[in-house]
Amino acid sequence: MKFLSSFASGRPVLIDPNQIGAISDIALRDMFEGAEEPACIELASVSYMADDDGFYFQPETGIAVIPILGVLMNRMSWSYGFATGYDYIRSAFNAAMDRPEVKGIVFDVNSPGGQAAGNFELAAEIAETRGRKKPTMAIVNSMAASGGYSLATAADRIVAMPSAAIGSIGVVSTHVSFEKNLEKEGIEVTFIYAGKHKVDGNPYQSLPKSVKSSMLASVERIYDNFVSVVANNRGIDAQDVRDTEAAMYDSEEALARGLIDAIQTPSEAMASFISGLSSPTIRKTVMTAKHNSEGAEVTVTPIAAAPVVAAPVEAAPVVAAEVAAPVVAAAPAVDQKARIKTILTSAEAAGRTELAEHLAYETDMAADAVVALLSKAPKAEAKQANDFVKVMDSIEHPNVGGGEVGSGEKELSVSDRIIRNFKVVTGRK
Repeated sequence: MKFLSSFASGRPVLIDPNQIGAISDIALRDMFEGAEEPACIELASVSYMADDDGFYFQPETGIAVIPILGVLMNRMSWSYGFATGYDYIRSAFNAAMDRPEVKGIVFDVNSPGGQAAGNFELAAEIAETRGRKKPTMAIVNSMAASGGYSLATAADRIVAMPSAAIGSIGVVSTHVSFEKNLEKEGIEVTFIYAGKHKVDGNPYQSLPKSVKSSMLASVERIYDNFVSVVANNRGIDAQDVRDTEAAMYDSEEALARGLIDAIQTPSEAMASFISGLSSPTIRKTVMTAKHNSEGAEVTVTPIAAAPVVAAPVEAAPVVAAEVAAPVVAAAPAVDQKARIKTILTSAEAAGRTELAEHLAYETDMAADAVVALLSKAPKAEAKQANDFVKVMDSIEHPNVGGGEVGSGEKELSVSDRIIRNFKVVTGRK
């Protein structure tokens, strides 16, 4: 796996080790060859079109969606379904924040993690806007592991689908040695170098204890930063974060540990988020929240952030999360006929028929959430008269009258006048 070797290069990475096997040089080469950023993405059965500024947008709702998908890479300005660059996320996020028509930002998260370089800095930049600008939410559909989870913690709120996987709050580094294989083949590699540590960690020699200790120290420093990022962004005690021991959790256990705020389907999460835009949940009072083992929220003293490697960044204040009722148990069955009728017969559906029918039949959004959404959508322009009426209006009809009162002709009903005029125009008796 040449790509993995170059990806890690003996340096710590933020990735779920169980996903490493899927990252091969050949697989990624084939994926990148001819790859293009998608023109639109689907989230909760709704299409979001690519905007010129990089994010995906739906004008009717004012929601910008920023994908955090696949392997996360530093200094990459694109987003594909299998890889996303930190530079892309930063650029799209800043553009969405600056655009007045964007009312809220949703991160679509499905990532095993990626490079440590650039990750914590990006998380700090996103978290720094919380409570002061537009509301943000991360939807885990269906994995937020390691570096993918650290970025999710920067949002105001994290919602995971019931079958999601969350965690792997840890750091890993790799070293591959070909020394014994080379000896077996009779190949000897000689380094001519200056500087004691110039060839530390090279793949042609087994790893000396001193070099391994140095690499472990680097891993531990980055792990300290990772723990600090999660503790501050989520309002969790740092020791509780360490106690996860980089394990992966299902949604229920992640909720109990305070790693997420709610368990909902993507459709439910989007409906709640859109509904909340009319009455923002971001509070002016900035505080730190702690989630106990039952998932309840209590106030604790803010935890000081550890310095970020290479670029120390002040820890962003944590906004108190408004924890939604966990959707753990199966939701009661919805009467779809009643739901659709409620939507299509609502006053808000008038003039918005096409959008109302799409939301009623093509999504599983709750009726009240759809009605709230329709009330914010612009009405369609009134349809013009049909072709028959337009033709009738464009020509003269000397024998067609309106049955004026007092002209000696009996007042005709609307239907009788249409029948009479039709006979005059067509010549039929």
